[in-house]
Amino acid sequence: MRKIASVLMLSGYLICRSAALPLTAVSPIQISDAPGWEGAPSIYTFNASLPLALDADVVSLHEDCGWGVPWNSFLHGTERYPFPANWLAHLDALAAALQQQQQQQQQQQQPGHRWPRRVLLSLGMLNNGAPKRSCPAANVTATSASVPFTGCAARYDFDPATNPDATGVRRAYASYAVYVAGRLANATGAASGAALRIVHAAEVNMYDDGGASDAQWGAVVDFANQVYGALKNAHPAALVFPSFQAEYLKGTSTADQPCYGKTGAATAPCEVASLARIAGFKRDVFALSVYGKNGAGFPPTRPSANFSHYLESLFEKLPSATERLAIAETGWLQTDITVDARAGPLQPHQCTNVVLADGALAAAWQDYLLGQFATAGQLYADRFDLITWWSGADLMPREIMTACPCPTSGGGDDKEFCTLIDAFRQAITPPWLGETLFKAFGAMGLRGYDGAEGPLLAKWRAHCQTCAPPPRVPAL
Repeated sequence: MRKIASVLMLSGYLICRSAALPLTAVSPIQISDAPGWEGAPSIYTFNASLPLALDADVVSLHEDCGWGVPWNSFLHGTERYPFPANWLAHLDALAAALQQQQQQQQQQQQPGHRWPRRVLLSLGMLNNGAPKRSCPAANVTATSASVPFTGCAARYDFDPATNPDATGVRRAYASYAVYVAGRLANATGAASGAALRIVHAAEVNMYDDGGASDAQWGAVVDFANQVYGALKNAHPAALVFPSFQAEYLKGTSTADQPCYGKTGAATAPCEVASLARIAGFKRDVFALSVYGKNGAGFPPTRPSANFSHYLESLFEKLPSATERLAIAETGWLQTDITVDARAGPLQPHQCTNVVLADGALAAAWQDYLLGQFATAGQLYADRFDLITWWSGADLMPREIMTACPCPTSGGGDDKEFCTLIDAFRQAITPPWLGETLFKAFGAMGLRGYDGAEGPLLAKWRAHCQTCAPPPRVPAL
């Protein structure tokens, strides 16, 4: 437990850190069609221009959905396969953004574009059904380490007893995690990891969805604990933990889950079973990935803004009443998602809403999180370490979220986004689902796509404990 008050010096200004309230974190994620280290678009990259030192205590870096693992280098050694130059440049850019000193640029009277020095690093070791390259595919063997851009193969076998390649894959991933964490720890000025929080297995329980065998699941737990141990050995002061997808823990995420469509106390049997299933994971914090009642369908339903007891029902079932808690990622769309539901390119456009969302629902979700878990006197507030909002800024212009058909004949960013949407429509069946997945996190930002302050930012910033003061506006 932290001391009641810790006085810290951070980038030239004093702050008083309260022990009773969580830190806030936000991710500077952005969409890009720039090539990643495999040559395919990296899709999610980082926006170093966002002034996150004004907006949050911690910068959240999602390597799990960005560049992923350069498998050849970590499987076979850098003498044979040197680290990809643009992957190293990517890590250098992250380090530089962390190292810049926060100061006002006197000429423009604007804040410096520096990130907070505290880091939440998210790494993904599993195939969660997304276009990630941080999980091994079926063709990751002792001689091949190519992971396709469209995602990983079916559930990978991490058990060395049944998969002879598993030992090497597990060792390579642990080395990767330690290397990336080390680069960022040095950038924060604390090699011990004192400024690091590391999610070493993001949304790990999604592997178990659809019936992983006990042996498969046991191997995943053992693998995650192996990585946990490697990171704690290298960075003993870091907080290291997996994250668990809350809707999967509650059994409500997909139609094949036993508590789908249920609410309130009706989800209790699924929660009890899920928490027992994850009991073997070593962790310094119990962390959730949670996106509330966001969901897609035909026709969509507007979620209720009543979130009472939504997460408390999980916390109260934990075996320890003192375990530290965190939200590793969360957010809420601030506009609808409209897609073209036509089956083929030659058919008439069929514009359909698949998600109903707006700023009021997003504000209600934020109010619930900050009111229940970041406000003094609330039941779990003194156990909360961190609450993380998914994106510092919208990932795309909001008109793209509801555009149908996408205006491919236009210019600038709109055309580029439409090109990416078309690529997702072609890669995923049915095409409307590909478009939905591309837009799913597009308008959750605390700032707009252009970086302008959004309606959710003021309350979020009010709960920031170490944010730099906003720049002074010169008198006219």
